[in-house]
Amino acid sequence: MKFSPTLYSVALAAAVLPHYALAEAKVQVDLEVQRFIGNVSTLDRSKFFNIHMVATENQVTQQELQYLVNDLKVGFGRQFWSPFSVSKAGSAYPNTAQAKANGANALAATLKHPNFNFYSTRNVVTEHPKAIYRPGDNRTEAARWAADYFKYYYNELTRPQFYEPMNEPFVHAGEFGLPAEQVRKEMTWLIRDIGKQFKNSGLNTKIIGYGSAWPSMELWDFRHFNERMKFFMDTAGADIDALSVHLYDGVNVTGSSNERSGSNVDAILDLIETYGYAKWQKVKPHAITEYGGIEQGYGDKYSDLKSVQSIRSINKMLFQLLDREDRMMTSVPFITGKAAWHYNAGNNWEPYGAVIIRPDKSSIQNGKPTRFIWTPRVHFYQLWSDVKGKRVEVLSDNPDVQVQAFVNGNTAYLALNSLSTMNESVSLDFAQDMRSAVSVHEKRLVVYPDRNHLYQDRLVPLATTVELEPGETRVLAIEFPSALAVKATHKEMDYYSPNYLQPIVSNKTLSFSIPGVEVGEGQSILRVGFARAHALSKRPTIRVNGQAVAVPTNWAGGAQSSRDEFFGALAVPVANSLLKRDNQIDITFAETGGRVSSVVLEAHSYKPRTTPDDTVSDSVTLPLVLDALPSAQVLNFAVDYVASASRDVVVELWKGNQYVTSSKTTVSKGSGRALVQLSPPSALVNGEQGYVVKYNIRPVGGDWRTALDAHSQAGIAVRTDAIIPGSQIASLTQIASLPASGTVNFSFNYLATQDADLVVEIWNQGQWQANGVTQVAAGADVAPVAVSLNKVLTKGNGGAVKFSIRPRGGNWQSTLDGDVVSGILVN
Repeated sequence: MKFSPTLYSVALAAAVLPHYALAEAKVQVDLEVQRFIGNVSTLDRSKFFNIHMVATENQVTQQELQYLVNDLKVGFGRQFWSPFSVSKAGSAYPNTAQAKANGANALAATLKHPNFNFYSTRNVVTEHPKAIYRPGDNRTEAARWAADYFKYYYNELTRPQFYEPMNEPFVHAGEFGLPAEQVRKEMTWLIRDIGKQFKNSGLNTKIIGYGSAWPSMELWDFRHFNERMKFFMDTAGADIDALSVHLYDGVNVTGSSNERSGSNVDAILDLIETYGYAKWQKVKPHAITEYGGIEQGYGDKYSDLKSVQSIRSINKMLFQLLDREDRMMTSVPFITGKAAWHYNAGNNWEPYGAVIIRPDKSSIQNGKPTRFIWTPRVHFYQLWSDVKGKRVEVLSDNPDVQVQAFVNGNTAYLALNSLSTMNESVSLDFAQDMRSAVSVHEKRLVVYPDRNHLYQDRLVPLATTVELEPGETRVLAIEFPSALAVKATHKEMDYYSPNYLQPIVSNKTLSFSIPGVEVGEGQSILRVGFARAHALSKRPTIRVNGQAVAVPTNWAGGAQSSRDEFFGALAVPVANSLLKRDNQIDITFAETGGRVSSVVLEAHSYKPRTTPDDTVSDSVTLPLVLDALPSAQVLNFAVDYVASASRDVVVELWKGNQYVTSSKTTVSKGSGRALVQLSPPSALVNGEQGYVVKYNIRPVGGDWRTALDAHSQAGIAVRTDAIIPGSQIASLTQIASLPASGTVNFSFNYLATQDADLVVEIWNQGQWQANGVTQVAAGADVAPVAVSLNKVLTKGNGGAVKFSIRPRGGNWQSTLDGDVVSGILVN
């Protein structure tokens, strides 16, 4: 907790109360109000609950993988092996013919791996900078080789979704005998060229960079940001898919001890988002490919006490990343597999410090460990293993008490975490009558800095007050007799001021514009990021559209006293009655020093229930963020909707502030996906920028003033090859098993905005076997697709079905939508 100078005497008086904060924190929960972050409500576990390993890691067993994947629902992963692990420094890059030949052998080995049944393509491929960066190298050839590797060493079942060419490159820039600035530039150019080559080669693997080990962006009056992240975004940003930083409490490779969790994480990510939005009129997703805590003061050797310390930091940061799911591509806490490369007889079987499972030193037989022990890091996945569903409204009045809540059917999940260094008494205020709850299953982890951790998994009575210790995380699973109904929505949308890194001068007002805000009912949050010397005030005067607002004296996390200066984001409550479409934020500090790095309005909009029995709230969402629009005369938009009655679903196209065209589709009560077709006066021109797509749901025959839910996406470009997400839909009815021979008939659900091919492929033991194609006209229906097997399949769980919708006559590279169902029983 932090206190303003005016409360210093109160803080001293409270010090005689040895463990507790000054006031009880209040957490308000409404399980019937669905919460949206941007357009995202349902938790996508694959973005958060991953492990820094792959299923084919050396010496990992089927039994261990079954526990991780099936019981703990852990996803993969990240690995240090890349094209440049194959092509060693000092040798020429393999040509395309060599890549095809060698890639076929490597692919065959992958498909035959005994752990292939747990293989996942949600894997980040990366490598140490010394393996890839070669001063004076031919970047074009390097990029060509990287693309060839991903094209020929993998197939559609195995190709990793993410490629981060270099792990933490810039902290190693001084290791090549050249000026560090020159090396950083050449590393950036190489990542940029790889991104371009992947797109030119038709690869769908996302390129991630740059992988900042040390994102202390405020250093040297923000020269660190300008010379590293900003330079990278300016130079390579247009050619990559996500921006990567590594977030650690403690010292990662270099720099001072960082207290990142809490306000510092928010300030870092807000600055990246703010600059990206100012540059591209959209936020480029984050890829947090490592995060956690660096254990200090626990010696060099492994201990459970040392191992578990990182989980405290991982949980703190996880709560923050969950609040940015709409702009998260992936995240990987730094918890590794066995890391068998590390332990051996020479180091007395000492495990790598971040492992989730370690060798039992007493089990060595014939020079090998025969038993392994799960480390305390497994508790992170145990704690979160069951959590899923849609977000629901949960609010904490104390930034040091983090909260998340989800509902899945008849089960609600409430998660609490403490950022405080003191015990926090937390009251739980549920909007519902909780006497109907059937059971409460509590998972509780407390990480102590100086003694063994506490992990509990038990049934408990539902309490109205809980006591959170420092380093504590709780996850409550509350079961009800029947499914919980959605009766209202709570939406959060971030809006960015284009002004950033403004110098602070004594009593000089800094003005920040935030235009285009959709204002609803409720209370919003203004996040003000700034860096200042520790001795300077952290409490500015803030006016929103001319009205002064109360500025809190507390922020998320600690005082950052181990850092050279404070760099954090202050969350300031703002009544929505003060907001309007175009807003001006005025900020004034009393003393000179530091900079305001970013100002972000987290606009909250609450849509209350209209009648006591109302269980449906009208809403519209796009299936995915619009990246670009096609250069076409006709534009087809898929809009997901929930309608409490017959409604109009409307899509409008604007160019900046100029209206272009609009159209609507009338839908019946219920939920589904509406297809809305727009016809601009002329075809959009390739390369144009600045388009805005607005979409809403309204009463039939209504206008924009009667919209029940409305959104927009701005900063959209035009590309000839663009496909509007969701405008093509492919799905198969449930596949329980496959016959070993004969003809297999599938029912293919589709939505096509053009004449299309519906393709179903059958794979067995990682090998393609046969496919079937049905041609359909534009429209939505269910079509049969027959696949005739020319040879007998191997029985077992090695069956897979890949299905896709493609333009008429297209191939796999022109796939518009589709998926793979693997692990199918062949009988």
